[in-house]
Amino acid sequence: MATDASAKTKAGVFDVLTGRASLDEALMPTSLRGLSVMFSLGAQLPEPAVLQGEHGEAWRALLQRVGHKFQVVVVDTPAGMLGSTQQILAGATHVLGVLQSEVLSQRAMGMFTYALEAVPAAQRPAVLGILINMVQVRQGTSLDVLKELGESLPASWIFETTLPRHPAFLDATRVGLPLRLVDQQHPPSVAWLFDALASEVVERLGLVVADPARTAQRLFS
Repeated sequence: MATDASAKTKAGVFDVLTGRASLDEALMPTSLRGLSVMFSLGAQLPEPAVLQGEHGEAWRALLQRVGHKFQVVVVDTPAGMLGSTQQILAGATHVLGVLQSEVLSQRAMGMFTYALEAVPAAQRPAVLGILINMVQVRQGTSLDVLKELGESLPASWIFETTLPRHPAFLDATRVGLPLRLVDQQHPPSVAWLFDALASEVVERLGLVVADPARTAQRLFS
């Protein structure tokens, strides 16, 4: 069973944004070389006013500081494109959108473009790509939505890699591990899709990344 890393953290990103903790106190290294994580919340839940407050300048400063420590910084934002997500967008260089291959995603796509246009042009992040998620190849409706998204979105936005709805994701979520570490000897076959997606991201960002050897390990020691 994976280690419950959230129980170990003492400070989260909102503690750093408000000056209650330092960046080093909030960053938690993992057993994967070069990968650290920062939870949104620490040991103490901030006041609602803090969670809902305006932190745009603080986000920009934080992302710049973290960017000096790591080659790539990924912020997993809440669902939707407004509120704190829009504050984060104004401090990011790129945005990676995720749309489910379901009917509601057609409406969400309009919100995605609307929210991007609401960010001042000088601060607006470039669209790195749109990932189509939860594809169900045996469901005609899901395939119809996939087709319609492909026709309505700019071709340069869409990643070639798509992710299916698969029970392996439930297993990984339950134990709190990436798919590749759920079964260290025989990872789920769907895990290779993330290698394909990572390759596309690396290519689009123009990064040079070494291909580390795959070894069995836990995410958190």
